[in-house]
Amino acid sequence: MTSQPAHLDDHLTTLAARFVWNADHGFQGDSPLYDTLARGAANDAEVLSLAEAIPRNQPPALVLFGVAHFLLLGGVRHPVEDYFPSRGGTRSADDAYPAFRAFCLEYADQMRPLLATRKTQTNEVGRCAILLPAFGIISRRVSGAPLNLIEVGASSGLNLVWDRYRYDYGRAGRGGLAESEVAIACDARGSGRPPIPTSLPPTASRIGIDLEPADVRDADQMRWQRALIWPDQIERAALFERAVEVARREPPALVRGDALTELPKLIRKIPAEGPTVVTHSFTLYQFAPEARQAFDEVLAASSAGRVLFRVSIEWYSGDEFPALRLITYQNGGRVEEHLANCHQHGQWIEWLLAENDS
Repeated sequence: MTSQPAHLDDHLTTLAARFVWNADHGFQGDSPLYDTLARGAANDAEVLSLAEAIPRNQPPALVLFGVAHFLLLGGVRHPVEDYFPSRGGTRSADDAYPAFRAFCLEYADQMRPLLATRKTQTNEVGRCAILLPAFGIISRRVSGAPLNLIEVGASSGLNLVWDRYRYDYGRAGRGGLAESEVAIACDARGSGRPPIPTSLPPTASRIGIDLEPADVRDADQMRWQRALIWPDQIERAALFERAVEVARREPPALVRGDALTELPKLIRKIPAEGPTVVTHSFTLYQFAPEARQAFDEVLAASSAGRVLFRVSIEWYSGDEFPALRLITYQNGGRVEEHLANCHQHGQWIEWLLAENDS
């Protein structure tokens, strides 16, 4: 773990700690480049001062690095590209920070308005491999009735079209649409096996909510989505680009607005007998604590006279890994199940639910 330098004031020290948290809990082992950059930035008052433009409900490391990547993908030329595999760079990530620092200082005026306005909206289709077993459980529990899906924090809606992809869980089996060009691999870890549906659960409707939904047909918005994928993870980027092409053929419906306002409206439009599934992945960290509580209360209130299912992939406080959880609401009551632990981008799943409960 990186310690913070004594020359930072209290606010910058707090900001630096957030960079270190991302390095320790996200980048380390997954992105050597961002691991190096996060630890370097955490000890750099000038770069941290630039990152102060980022709204406090956004993860500063992801936004700062995403904005730099966005400019590079847009054609800005700088020696830092030599460290970005997404730009053809092959130099060691261990030596990347001085070039990145120089880039930030040189392009600070272009970065500041983007830092102040861009949000993390990573549409990670690999997480669909984590969602699929949960959808299969719900489908069995409702005797195969078609699901009505609502995704909160849907971004461009790529995870709403999860049934247009194919899945390979190694020893746990395969599923999904066999002919799909979007092939998602997910390693099944541990002694449990995720229950992979033998056929895809039918879907009656699907819609996403986002404060700023991204249109798969908009090149600038897709460049931002692409920029949020870590530049040394080429396979993730390729998977994203294939999923965008699939979604462009029939773009998912997206609603602009606050989930606390829009969610009850959407639920009321669904017949009470139709099973409704609300999903979200790595969304709650952008909610204030009171908004998280209100979100739960909205779902409980909306379950009057019906059953609601909530499928989430989030990094809950105290958990070592992100968790897949299923909450069932009915007439205001709630039952929560911790189904699995998983990788943040869906690279592996450790199934926890007993087989007879699945």
